[in-house]
Amino acid sequence: MQQIGRFSELSAPAARRGFFLLAIMTLCFGLAMSIQENIVTNYFEDVLGLQGPQFGYITAIREVPGFLLIFLTAVFYRMSIPRLTSMMLVVLAVGYILFGLSNSFWTVAPWVVLSSMGYHTVLQTQYALGMSLTTERRSGSILGKMGAINSAGALVAMVLVFIVFYFDLLSFRPMFVIAGLFALIAAGAIYNFPNLHDGEERAFIGKRDPIVFRKPYKLYYYLSIFDGARQQIFFSFGLWVLALGLLIGIPMGWWYHVVLYRTLASRMALPFRWWRNPVELHPLLRPEEYRLVRPWLVTGALGFALCLTGGVAAIAGMLVMRFYP
Repeated sequence: MQQIGRFSELSAPAARRGFFLLAIMTLCFGLAMSIQENIVTNYFEDVLGLQGPQFGYITAIREVPGFLLIFLTAVFYRMSIPRLTSMMLVVLAVGYILFGLSNSFWTVAPWVVLSSMGYHTVLQTQYALGMSLTTERRSGSILGKMGAINSAGALVAMVLVFIVFYFDLLSFRPMFVIAGLFALIAAGAIYNFPNLHDGEERAFIGKRDPIVFRKPYKLYYYLSIFDGARQQIFFSFGLWVLALGLLIGIPMGWWYHVVLYRTLASRMALPFRWWRNPVELHPLLRPEEYRLVRPWLVTGALGFALCLTGGVAAIAGMLVMRFYP
């Protein structure tokens, strides 16, 4: 909130009004995106019953609008960026709200595409809106503030999701509706964003600078395509591997401790807090006892390894998508 109140570098009233509207849009957009991102994987698995390969398919479907963004932008070439952003936020809101109507892979796929079309567009136009608030020299400061506001919205959403599901206040479907409502608030806020250039208000002219491709930069274009694929593989498959690791590791690890305790407690007193490092008790096991304990030890260790691998991959993908969208 401290950042929102600092308008010293924005002298024009239209720029100050634009900053305030963009801040509201960015905050609500961050809330909507983070709510959906933090519940959608569990929704896919717990409610829709999607399995590993289907997570890959749904990710591929979700990225199609991102790949076709250049053509989508061409369709709305003559629309002002604030109006385009507002329209795509409405599309995003409709997609999120309709998530709750799905009951299978194929019934959720259309809403995945719809919401993906919305947020892939807004992820790009929000930077153009921020840079229009001031001169090129100061645009980095504005974009940094918008990034901070977006992160604040994401943090609030994480806390909200934790409280709602920890205390079992709402189910998945109402939470998707709440995410959609935040997207609608963002759409309403940005609709009246002024048409600015270097912080000065101007009448909108439909013609914009053309898209330019340069042959010397072709390797950069290729790397950008592969980088986008890497982000989605890390994030989507990382979350699934993490969930699988928890599903295997927790019950198997717990049962390993139970079997080890039952095996040794029948003939000796176990040390205090033996469960902190139970492997130290393995030399006390007879060969036939160790054969009884070993499968649970190996399965629990496998679950831990999956948790570690999936967690690192998901965090890496999330950080890449956050800072290099």
